[in-house]
Amino acid sequence: MQDIDPEESIRDWPGRRARHIEQLLEYIETTNKEIEELKADIEDYEGADLSEHERRELAECREDLRQARYVSDYYW
Repeated sequence: MQDIDPEESIRDWPGRRARHIEQLLEYIETTNKEIEELKADIEDYEGADLSEHERRELAECREDLRQARYVSDYYW
């Protein structure tokens, strides 16, 4: 089985299909950036003496990271 090259697909399928592929690539790139930012945020929180508010924020970051990874894994 051969992987599909999105850049090649954009060239091969003009018009609406190409734009859809471009949108998916942009979404994946944005999601990957979000994952890196969330990982950095989580790292900043971990190991610190956190307030209740900060613990909730850490839990939200972890949940957001889980969801972003799910999306990233789905498309890749």
